[in-house]
Amino acid sequence: MNIGGYVDIIKEKKIFFSKSTLEEICSMQAVCEQMLNDLKHPDEHLSKWNRHIIFLEYQIDEMTKEYRDNMFQRLQNGGCSDEGGILYSEMMTDFERIGDHAMNIAEELTKIKQITH
Repeated sequence: MNIGGYVDIIKEKKIFFSKSTLEEICSMQAVCEQMLNDLKHPDEHLSKWNRHIIFLEYQIDEMTKEYRDNMFQRLQNGGCSDEGGILYSEMMTDFERIGDHAMNIAEELTKIKQITH
């Protein structure tokens, strides 16, 4: 499953997310989009660029921890369905993987550019 595929499940099963859940998803999406955009445009100072990508990946990891804790609270308080919580958790895992892959690409690109220069 991918993030786009979750939309079909959400529509099909008529799962609704709270405003705070949607805000968290949008925040995570924004950081991932920034990371992917930055990944496409390496800075001439590769080490600075690579540190920036690593920082964004760290930010994604921290957001994932915080947002999962938030979802756990919503589940305990009845603010979210079990099914919604599972989908949300899977989305967070996918966002985290995007960050991991982007960081790995940045590290490899940095190594290649250092070898060729």
